[in-house]
Amino acid sequence: MSVALPAERPGQLADALRTGRFAVTAEIGPPRGAD
Repeated sequence: MSVALPAERPGQLADALRTGRFAVTAEIGPPRGAD
């Protein structure tokens, strides 16, 4: 369920997590296998 994630690529998603870009999204939905 990666709909709210503005990540275009898998790496982008991980980068966003580290940068805390969509930190709000993480609160709405706990990161599943984000690490």
